[in-house]
Amino acid sequence: MHGNILLVDDDPSTVSMLQIMLEAQNYAVANAYDGHSALEQLKSHDFDLIITDLKMPRVSGMDLLKEVKAHYPEIEVIMTTAYMTVDTAIAAMKIGAYDYLTKPITDLERTRIVIEKAVEKAKIQTENRMLKHQLNPAGDSFCGIIGKSKPMRQVYDLIRKVAMTDTSVLIQGESGTGKELVARAIHSTGSRKDAPLVPVDCGSIPQDLLESELFGHTRGAFTGAVCEKKGLFDEAHGGTLFLDEISSTSLNFQAKLLRALQHKEIRKVGATTTLKTDIRLIAASNKDLFQEVKHGRFRQDLFYRINIVTVNIPPLRARKDDIPILCDHFLQRFASRFDKPVRTISAEAFELFRSYRWPGNVRELENVIERAVILSNSDQIEKCDLPPELIDSGLNSVPASLHHLAFNEAKEMFEKNYIIQILKECDANISSAAKKAGIARQQFQRKIKQFSIDPNILRKHPRI
Repeated sequence: MHGNILLVDDDPSTVSMLQIMLEAQNYAVANAYDGHSALEQLKSHDFDLIITDLKMPRVSGMDLLKEVKAHYPEIEVIMTTAYMTVDTAIAAMKIGAYDYLTKPITDLERTRIVIEKAVEKAKIQTENRMLKHQLNPAGDSFCGIIGKSKPMRQVYDLIRKVAMTDTSVLIQGESGTGKELVARAIHSTGSRKDAPLVPVDCGSIPQDLLESELFGHTRGAFTGAVCEKKGLFDEAHGGTLFLDEISSTSLNFQAKLLRALQHKEIRKVGATTTLKTDIRLIAASNKDLFQEVKHGRFRQDLFYRINIVTVNIPPLRARKDDIPILCDHFLQRFASRFDKPVRTISAEAFELFRSYRWPGNVRELENVIERAVILSNSDQIEKCDLPPELIDSGLNSVPASLHHLAFNEAKEMFEKNYIIQILKECDANISSAAKKAGIARQQFQRKIKQFSIDPNILRKHPRI
């Protein structure tokens, strides 16, 4: 194949015409009929080029272009429209479009040349990126995961070891730590990288529909099943199935999943026969599955089936050496997306970044940077551009210089502010706060009494 191309257009005739032309030139072609569907395909398929219409419902071609350049910069984009003006063309090129084609597309030779050069450029960029990574494997990132701290280098080493095997992998980590990025890294560096990766958010699908979504169903299997449906196991055949938040599934579903994994076959809802399946399973959970098993909320046999290799992703507060490069990465992305001149973070603002506990982890840091770039009126992020929870965390943090305090006084100051911060993050729930702090509830209560902290005030006014 000469390259992988995604056609995005709500006009079936345009899609059909381009697809026939491109497939005749030995390109692999996929279709999407709106921008939202295109973004979903980008999550599980690799493309060299996207050819997209400008005017589409839900997500416009220009919005799609911005998302692609923000998250998949190596993919080239060609815009097509019957309404292309000089201003629109210039705007698209500034964002990063490779070129544009005016509808109706009649000059097939020019179209062929533009597409050929765009695919060639995309392939060169991809090869350069891979070469750069090979020459600098200990750089600031790994397969799209940003970080070079010791905990993250250990994660990268584990990914490399398990990637080329077919064994099941369990990824554990708090919300916002990047579990799906790790799953994608395992898939993209493994033997199944040319087959699809199908992500499934088990927590967002109603439990009574999860079996149908994963295994499929026959026509008439239940009310509303008007036609036969292919399940996500089938979609992932030959590739990887990523079950995110697997701890949210019911015990009944877990039993059926276990059987599918053990026997490598599935049965559609309403079917009497089974289908063979060939998938690699990667599962993820923000809960400790071992504890879920102990409390009877997760099947022990399924836990041992998927827990062959576990990748534990450290929370951001345990890898604060990565905060500078994460900030720089997000700063560049959002400054480019919003066309803002923001390039740096002030020392005062960055001190808050370093001292904050980041309960939402990397996802929270990303959101904070995006907000700050939008609000910034200068070329750097200032303290006033940050959300209240970060600013207020500084009011309750230990001062950088404590040389004027005795050791015991400094220790007490730290403990008091530490407990206040954790109570805020847990909405003043003492049991949750004690668990997060890693101490017994009774010991935590004694500390609350020792420092005369009123949890009720923190609950009513979480930023006091």
